[in-house]
Amino acid sequence: MDADAIVAAGSLAAMHTEAIASGKAAEVIYYAREIERAFGKPPAGPILLGTDNMANLRVGSGVGAPTRSKHFLRRYHTLKQGFAAGEVVMRHVSDT
Repeated sequence: MDADAIVAAGSLAAMHTEAIASGKAAEVIYYAREIERAFGKPPAGPILLGTDNMANLRVGSGVGAPTRSKHFLRRYHTLKQGFAAGEVVMRHVSDT
């Protein structure tokens, strides 16, 4: 395996990990929003979900097209539903 292949594999693994984390965070956000609604408090606006991975941001928000990540795109399904419903917005945050 050459150096470029190793870097590509590492990037793909990082994006997969970010996809899992973002999807799970979105699930928690949706549950919390439902609890607020049950107590009669309507949501004031979308919840900010930060990520330091640009590939995660682009694919998760529907702006970018995946190249080699098609096998784990199902991880983004819940997150994309949140975008469509106006429950979540995703922004890039610096990792430094």
